[in-house]
Amino acid sequence: GQPPLDLVGRRILAVERTDPLVVAADVDAAVSGCTVEALDRRGKVLVLHTDGPLVGLHFGMTGRLLRGGAAGAIERLTYGANSDDERWDRWVARLDDRSRLRFHDPRRLGRIWLHPDLDVSQRPVDVVLGLGA
Repeated sequence: GQPPLDLVGRRILAVERTDPLVVAADVDAAVSGCTVEALDRRGKVLVLHTDGPLVGLHFGMTGRLLRGGAAGAIERLTYGANSDDERWDRWVARLDDRSRLRFHDPRRLGRIWLHPDLDVSQRPVDVVLGLGA
Protein backbone atom coordinates (compact mmCIF):
# COMPACT_ATOMS: atom_id res chain seq x y z
CA GLY A 1 0.00 0.00 0.00
CA GLN A 2 0.86 3.66 -0.09
CA PRO A 3 3.03 5.11 2.69
CA PRO A 4 0.96 7.20 5.13
CA LEU A 5 2.44 10.45 3.83
CA ASP A 6 1.85 9.50 0.16
CA LEU A 7 5.22 10.93 -0.96
CA VAL A 8 6.06 8.52 -3.77
CA GLY A 9 5.97 10.36 -7.09
CA ARG A 10 6.09 13.82 -5.47
CA ARG A 11 8.83 16.21 -6.58
CA ILE A 12 10.69 18.42 -4.12
CA LEU A 13 10.56 21.90 -5.64
CA ALA A 14 12.57 23.77 -3.02
CA VAL A 15 13.68 23.75 0.58
CA GLU A 16 12.01 26.58 2.49
CA ARG A 17 13.65 26.16 5.90
CA THR A 18 16.64 24.28 7.22
CA ASP A 19 18.29 24.06 10.63
CA PRO A 20 22.06 23.55 10.23
CA LEU A 21 22.27 21.67 13.54
CA VAL A 22 19.82 19.05 12.26
CA VAL A 23 20.36 19.06 8.48
CA ALA A 24 23.70 18.35 6.81
CA ALA A 25 25.03 21.21 4.66
CA ASP A 26 24.73 19.38 1.32
CA VAL A 27 21.11 18.18 1.65
CA ASP A 28 19.11 21.21 0.47
CA ALA A 29 20.86 21.71 -2.87
CA ALA A 30 21.02 17.97 -3.57
CA VAL A 31 17.30 17.24 -3.09
CA SER A 32 15.81 20.31 -4.81
CA GLY A 33 14.22 19.12 -8.05
CA CYS A 34 14.33 15.42 -7.09
CA THR A 35 11.35 13.07 -7.19
CA VAL A 36 10.63 10.68 -4.32
CA GLU A 37 10.72 7.11 -5.63
CA ALA A 38 10.36 5.09 -2.42
CA LEU A 39 10.52 5.15 1.37
CA ASP A 40 12.37 2.51 3.34
CA ARG A 41 13.42 1.94 6.92
CA ARG A 42 16.76 0.66 8.15
CA GLY A 43 16.71 0.35 11.93
CA LYS A 44 15.90 3.80 13.28
CA VAL A 45 16.63 5.52 9.97
CA LEU A 46 13.95 6.42 7.41
CA VAL A 47 15.50 6.36 3.95
CA LEU A 48 14.01 8.61 1.31
CA HIS A 49 14.89 7.19 -2.12
CA THR A 50 14.86 9.90 -4.78
CA ASP A 51 15.84 9.98 -8.43
CA GLY A 52 18.93 11.76 -7.07
CA PRO A 53 20.55 10.92 -3.73
CA LEU A 54 19.35 8.73 -0.90
CA VAL A 55 18.39 10.83 2.12
CA GLY A 56 18.59 9.53 5.68
CA LEU A 57 16.22 10.83 8.36
CA HIS A 58 16.73 9.96 12.02
CA PHE A 59 14.03 11.35 14.29
CA GLY A 60 15.74 11.32 17.68
CA MET A 61 13.26 11.23 20.58
CA THR A 62 10.75 13.84 19.43
CA GLY A 63 11.09 14.12 15.65
CA ARG A 64 8.23 13.46 13.25
CA LEU A 65 7.65 13.83 9.55
CA LEU A 66 4.52 15.82 8.70
CA ARG A 67 2.98 16.76 5.38
CA GLY A 68 0.94 19.93 5.19
CA GLY A 69 0.31 19.73 8.93
CA ALA A 70 -1.09 16.20 8.85
CA ALA A 71 0.69 13.58 10.93
CA GLY A 72 1.68 10.38 9.19
CA ALA A 73 1.99 7.09 11.02
CA ILE A 74 2.80 8.72 14.37
CA GLU A 75 -0.05 10.80 15.73
CA ARG A 76 1.51 11.75 19.07
CA LEU A 77 4.72 11.08 20.95
CA THR A 78 4.83 10.42 24.69
CA TYR A 79 7.85 12.69 25.10
CA GLY A 80 6.80 15.17 22.41
CA ALA A 81 5.60 18.72 22.76
CA ASN A 82 1.97 17.81 21.90
CA SER A 83 2.10 20.61 19.36
CA ASP A 84 2.67 20.82 15.62
CA ASP A 85 3.73 24.46 15.92
CA GLU A 86 5.81 25.30 12.86
CA ARG A 87 8.47 27.00 14.95
CA TRP A 88 9.75 23.49 15.75
CA ASP A 89 10.09 22.57 12.07
CA ARG A 90 13.79 21.94 11.41
CA TRP A 91 13.46 21.27 7.68
CA VAL A 92 10.62 22.20 5.34
CA ALA A 93 10.44 21.23 1.67
CA ARG A 94 7.81 22.46 -0.80
CA LEU A 95 6.41 19.68 -2.99
CA ASP A 96 5.01 19.84 -6.51
CA ASP A 97 1.40 19.55 -5.30
CA ARG A 98 1.85 22.72 -3.18
CA SER A 99 2.03 20.75 0.06
CA ARG A 100 4.94 21.03 2.47
CA LEU A 101 7.00 18.20 3.92
CA ARG A 102 8.02 19.11 7.48
CA PHE A 103 10.69 17.54 9.69
CA HIS A 104 9.24 18.54 13.04
CA ASP A 105 11.63 18.16 15.99
CA PRO A 106 11.18 20.34 19.10
CA ARG A 107 14.31 19.03 20.84
CA ARG A 108 16.63 19.12 17.78
CA LEU A 109 17.82 15.56 18.35
CA GLY A 110 17.00 14.34 14.84
CA ARG A 111 19.30 14.44 11.81
CA ILE A 112 18.95 14.55 8.02
CA TRP A 113 21.88 13.63 5.77
CA LEU A 114 22.72 12.28 2.32
CA HIS A 115 23.81 8.77 1.37
CA PRO A 116 22.89 6.91 4.57
CA ASP A 117 24.79 3.69 5.18
CA LEU A 118 22.13 1.07 4.48
CA ASP A 119 24.06 -1.67 6.30
CA VAL A 120 23.61 -0.21 9.77
CA SER A 121 23.43 -3.46 11.71
CA GLN A 122 27.12 -3.55 12.73
CA ARG A 123 27.88 0.18 12.85
CA PRO A 124 28.01 2.53 15.86
CA VAL A 125 25.24 5.13 15.74
CA ASP A 126 27.66 8.08 15.43
CA VAL A 127 29.14 6.57 12.27
CA VAL A 128 25.72 5.74 10.83
CA LEU A 129 24.62 9.33 11.40
CA GLY A 130 27.82 10.71 9.89
CA LEU A 131 28.98 12.21 13.20
CA GLY A 132 32.35 10.47 13.31
CA ALA A 133 34.62 8.06 11.49
